[in-house]
Amino acid sequence: RSLRDRAPAQTSSVLSKLFAMTEGGDSSSSDDEDEAQAQAGAGTLAGEASGRMAMDVVPSSTTSAVVTVPHQAAIQPGSTPEDEKRRFLCYNFTGWIVARNEGTYNDIQIDFADTTKHKRIRVTDHHFFRLGTLNELGAFFASRADAAGDIPAVLSYRPFSSWTTDSEWFVQLPAGEDPVAIGIGHKWAAAATSANLLRIFSYAGLPLGVLALAGAPIAVAGAGDALAVVYAAASGSLRYTVYSVETASATDGGDLPLSPGSTLTWIGFSDIGEL
Repeated sequence: RSLRDRAPAQTSSVLSKLFAMTEGGDSSSSDDEDEAQAQAGAGTLAGEASGRMAMDVVPSSTTSAVVTVPHQAAIQPGSTPEDEKRRFLCYNFTGWIVARNEGTYNDIQIDFADTTKHKRIRVTDHHFFRLGTLNELGAFFASRADAAGDIPAVLSYRPFSSWTTDSEWFVQLPAGEDPVAIGIGHKWAAAATSANLLRIFSYAGLPLGVLALAGAPIAVAGAGDALAVVYAAASGSLRYTVYSVETASATDGGDLPLSPGSTLTWIGFSDIGEL
């Protein structure tokens, strides 16, 4: 029976026993027994009432769905689609990097806007770099891990001029972590990864820091000491943060000014350092 039907009957039974005691009725039961029965009856009602209240707040389903807000894919400013056999890894004010898939390796060609400063550079790439960027001092590359996970992702920096021939360096990323966007600045190179981490290195390959991003990285840009990172917020909208690498601090940030439904296709700094 429902609580509504059972409560009056139980209450009436308890009260009748108490009434009989006060009127000098059957006293064969001790005061302790009557008090215990009264407490039991009250406890039964309280328990059923609390159970009814609990049922009122229990949701109809005990499982909750995790809502994933979609966001745009990561981009590498100045690059062309990865499915092309010959593609631009980078195109900026300094120059451009072109990679050609030759089957067992990539043939990489680096050209400069100002040919009086540097001559064309050719590189044989056995890591199959998918990301690349450059400035006046060097080029920064990144490859992804293979599908089986046997070959890890690799980051590499190549200076354009140096006092030593062994100045190029390579760094392997931990298993399961892939670079999704890279950038380069004055004395540093950075990679945002699929683990929502921003890894920053010096030109010598020394780790300068690892930052945890507030969302999935979308793009990275650099100029001088400034390092800009665009990431997807929980709502799916894009936000950005600008860091000073030298002081290891954030200098600017906020919502990226995009109209609804828009997609970010490029981000970078102007020749006077404005994002």
